Amino acid sequence: LSQDDALISIRSKDRSPPELAFTSTATRDGVKYANVIGVPILIVVAGLMVLERRRRKTREPYRPLAATTGAAA
Repeated sequence: LSQDDALISIRSKDRSPPELAFTSTATRDGVKYANVIGVPILIVVAGLMVLERRRRKTREPYRPLAATTGAAA
């Protein structure tokens, strides 16, 4: 193989993600805070909805399925 050290070395990636272009600073700040605060709030609200649905389900009385009219086992 080649004896060139440049081919062996691992190059670092110096790329940074491109900046998002907004028309105003208010829009930029709104998007930033929606991502930082809004997304966690949505996750908490969804979790509370699931929790409430589970609580409501456990409060219902147990009603087994009606017996079928077929032969008994």
